[in-house]
Amino acid sequence: MILSKSFTTLFIIQNISYSQQVYANAQICLNSLSGILGDKKYFFGDELTSFDATLYAYLCPTLKKDFPNKRLESHIKGCSNLVKYVDRITEELFPDAHKGKRTISGPIW
Repeated sequence: MILSKSFTTLFIIQNISYSQQVYANAQICLNSLSGILGDKKYFFGDELTSFDATLYAYLCPTLKKDFPNKRLESHIKGCSNLVKYVDRITEELFPDAHKGKRTISGPIW
């Protein structure tokens, strides 16, 4: 991605690094997703959809793989309904997965 001069200048003026802004935006998105999910089983009701599968593909590795930077993992764990959502989908799609195990061995792809 090519950043325009004005975009780069904006972050310098605000004294916010690009990575800090990316994390801030991710946290805003996670909070929004958590709010939209609320107490529902899945985002669009009681049936698993392709949206749920796609979101799971992003959230699950962040929660279950041991990454050096824990910033997003910690934020997701603060959204308890998202953690329960990932656990529920894991249990439904992978019932033989080790319950309670929070790491995945080997490549995540």
